[in-house]
Amino acid sequence: MENIVHSLKIDKEFFLMTPPLSAGDSRLLRVRLGEGIDTAPVCVWNTTIIDGFEKYEICVKQGIPFEIETIPVKNRQEAIIWVCKKQLERKDLSSEIKRFLIGKRYIAELKRSKDIKLKNSGRPNVKKSIRDGADRVRDYLGEEYSLSPDQLNRYRMYARAMEKLAVVVPEIYKKIMDKSIVLSVKPTVKYAKFSVSDMQNLSPLILSKPCELTRIIRGTQNTEKLPRGRPKRKQNCIDTAAIADVQKHDSNAEVMSLASTVPAWTKAIKRVMKSADIAGVSESAVEILIRELSELSTMIDTINKIIEEHKNVRN
Repeated sequence: MENIVHSLKIDKEFFLMTPPLSAGDSRLLRVRLGEGIDTAPVCVWNTTIIDGFEKYEICVKQGIPFEIETIPVKNRQEAIIWVCKKQLERKDLSSEIKRFLIGKRYIAELKRSKDIKLKNSGRPNVKKSIRDGADRVRDYLGEEYSLSPDQLNRYRMYARAMEKLAVVVPEIYKKIMDKSIVLSVKPTVKYAKFSVSDMQNLSPLILSKPCELTRIIRGTQNTEKLPRGRPKRKQNCIDTAAIADVQKHDSNAEVMSLASTVPAWTKAIKRVMKSADIAGVSESAVEILIRELSELSTMIDTINKIIEEHKNVRN
């Protein structure tokens, strides 16, 4: 048995895909490790942990030697697929977490299939080859989990929504993962379509009263059903009356409130540009940032046009 405590890496994406053990199972693991009777290895991809995070943490803190098992996966997508399949074997998962893991696996399987087709297919046939590969992924996952194509698509959307929650409102993501709060698929997907600021402003209410999210969603302007086909990027607008019974809006106050937040955005962007190691950030976090920056850029262009038009009218 080899103690390699200091040579392993924790990747946030894999860590967030692993629901924590229950309090009872966590205590039992500590006892078994202390008595030296837990022999299950910490599983790794290269030197990155993909299973056994809690065991690793305990062993590091207490200086307990442990074994590792290198999982023969070729890339990140295969590692994600392995983690999803491994976690879905657990008997203590909520239905929401199962849907999230199936959705994550579906996304990874589609990307792996596309990468293989791009590498091996001739240029004239590549689009058809990618579609055929996606159809096969949908068919065998549907058969494995007894799910229809529509259900798989909804789980894919749910997984995307959960990825955004993990970045924007991590406290809610953790509560869902440890089953402290229960949010079903549809409200979660719609919540993730809100702007980042609205998601963060709503988080205290959702943490204290998760059922309120459904009422807030009913009050949004965008009440379209979840699409059966490819989801369209639409931004929900929160009906503030659903959050506060009476709220009077003063135009100057609204504009000044917006203006006061802009310096914080600028500082945050500069901080990321200066200190963040983009190469070490998970793909899902980068994709979310790109989407949000694109939406922010569109909104800035829109409000600048409105301001210019208003100035022209005044003149």
